[in-house]
Amino acid sequence: MKKLGMRLGNWLTTEQGHALWQAPDSHRLKGKRDRALLALLLACGLRRHEAVALTLDHLQQREEHWAIGDLVGKGGHVRTVPVPDWVRTELVDWLTAAAIDGGKLFRRVNKVGRTWGDGMTVKAVWHIVKESARSIGLAKLAPHDLRRARWFLHLTEMHWPLWRQIFRVEYYCGSGN
Repeated sequence: MKKLGMRLGNWLTTEQGHALWQAPDSHRLKGKRDRALLALLLACGLRRHEAVALTLDHLQQREEHWAIGDLVGKGGHVRTVPVPDWVRTELVDWLTAAAIDGGKLFRRVNKVGRTWGDGMTVKAVWHIVKESARSIGLAKLAPHDLRRARWFLHLTEMHWPLWRQIFRVEYYCGSGN
């Protein structure tokens, strides 16, 4: 039978979002990568394929703020996404520990804790989100739920009129609706 309507998905609270990105072990290289990735997904509302496509050149300082510049998203839409300071801190921690000075931001980490290859897959992002969610007691969390959390967290933290908030969040998340 065909379902009618829209799937509601999962909505993270601020506390759950905070617990999720802090779940990976920050003393291990894999944990540093996972924390940086989760922080980016939560705060910047990126899709999985957007996150794995990011290169060091995408991270740019614009005036006094950091941003992901010229991000090509779904449907070929290009946008610039602000990066909060706490996310930048996680990214710098990962990039420094992994000695990444060019190319893709996120790489595979082998069992002995060394980076290898030139990037990672969208399926790996799915596993990182699922593993971290399970570790904090969230059984049915998907990577797209983190985009939804970005909308919600952004709307509740801004003090703009509602219509301006929605327009701005839709733009940063790359939503066409």
